[in-house]
Amino acid sequence: PNLSTLNLARNCIADARGIAHLAECPSLSVLDLSHNSIRSDGGGDFVDVLSDIPRLVSLNVVGNPVASKFSHFRKRCIVAIGGLRYLDRPVCEMERACAE
Repeated sequence: PNLSTLNLARNCIADARGIAHLAECPSLSVLDLSHNSIRSDGGGDFVDVLSDIPRLVSLNVVGNPVASKFSHFRKRCIVAIGGLRYLDRPVCEMERACAE
């Protein structure tokens, strides 16, 4: 329950089911999912799972198909994860306002 940082980079995670249990980590604030194989139909299910992590402020998903093939993935994450301050690069207030 006290886990705040988790590095799952390069772990062959392919979809949202691979991270669904992370919602059970209420203190998780930094999550590195870079360079996996996360795919998603429109990015929705993946973003929904991430939005269930209450204290998430930093997320790294670079190198995943979901981040590059879903055109509004970044905007959707920023809107769905209210406390997110970093998504592969810093999230500024202007970007947050435009996403909403």
